[in-house]
Amino acid sequence: MRSAAVLCSAVLVAPVLCAVTPAAASPLATDAATSTRAAEGDRRVGFHPLSTPATRGGAAATATRVLTTGVVAVPTDVAVIGVSWVEGTGDGVRLAYRAKRGGVWSAWEDVEVEPCPDCAAPGSSSRAGSEAIAVTGATHVEGRLTAGVQATRDPRLAIIDPATLGTTGPARRAAGAPASVRGGVSAASLAALAPATQAKRPAKKTKNTVKAIPVPAGLPGPRASMPSKRAEWRASETSEANSVPGTAPRGVVVHHTAGTNSYSRSQVPSILRGIQRFHTQDRGWADIGYNALVDRFGGVWEGRRGGIGIAHRGAHARGVNEAYLGVSYIGDTNAQPATQEGVDAMVDLIGWTSARYGFEPSGTLTVNGASKPVVAGHYQVGNTSCPGTDLISRLGDMRSQASTARADYLAIARSNAGRG
Repeated sequence: MRSAAVLCSAVLVAPVLCAVTPAAASPLATDAATSTRAAEGDRRVGFHPLSTPATRGGAAATATRVLTTGVVAVPTDVAVIGVSWVEGTGDGVRLAYRAKRGGVWSAWEDVEVEPCPDCAAPGSSSRAGSEAIAVTGATHVEGRLTAGVQATRDPRLAIIDPATLGTTGPARRAAGAPASVRGGVSAASLAALAPATQAKRPAKKTKNTVKAIPVPAGLPGPRASMPSKRAEWRASETSEANSVPGTAPRGVVVHHTAGTNSYSRSQVPSILRGIQRFHTQDRGWADIGYNALVDRFGGVWEGRRGGIGIAHRGAHARGVNEAYLGVSYIGDTNAQPATQEGVDAMVDLIGWTSARYGFEPSGTLTVNGASKPVVAGHYQVGNTSCPGTDLISRLGDMRSQASTARADYLAIARSNAGRG
């Protein structure tokens, strides 16, 4: 994410501007005058004009203004930041942020913006915005925003303090989660792919017309152990998360989250909590948008309720969430190549998912009247450069390797089923 970094679904971006008319300038300046500390240590800060419109021949050449949040303190060593604004307002919006570490400011870092009105929680409306960006070791951040002629309404920078998040109690592996890939996937082991708290909380009943795809007999779980459960990263379990309808996925979209590449193993749960909080509280989504995430150490994490085993419609790529599951690498592959451990884990995850749901990773599918890869980079189904230059360059190899992994999983399934 150096000078022209790219993100999935959007995030904070380069010295940015926001479309603001003179009439809208005063309210924005007022909103930005103070940075209010929200519940649980989070902060949400408005934007105010940084400069007046450029002029040419005594007349305003453009309605574009540069907006800034000013310098905002970061409450914790691991924070997640993002920008949101009223859906349907602003045109040509660009975003950027910089972070201060050890008394030194970073360069402004650019990311892409992608509204996702179909990502909203059932019965709710979403806010346009950026992706959630993990920031480590920063004491302060500043955001800037730009747009065209149309004013962007109520733009806000969120600084999430993930140390305060989580309502599921102490991290622990869900009881009954299988420890190895031996044997078939039983009803109990698939249930273990769902949040540990699901049985304890009555979910809102949502009419679901999607026919469940049967699990191939004898199919083992992914990798040497199942993905780390939502309980392990202390996901917030809500009735909204439980109300998301199921889906019958036909492919996988590969993402990167952008943000820091230098996080530690112990910081991953905090990053996941921060992403979930921004997606739900600031973007208006029911749950974390991705179905699964992979860290740079090769760890696989259950994202949205149900993860990859019991698929629920994600909120990760505008207009294709019914057709695709979303799997994201935690990091920015524009700034630094994805680790081999992370890529291998993504390949294995895609291979297992394709065996589970019956699609071929090297194939194509028709979505919204267009032919798309079954395993698509986010840029292939949306106006973005996600999943970053490195993962884009690896997609071809990842598809072929996932096809091999799929064949291996199905061979093991046949063998397990034959043994009864």
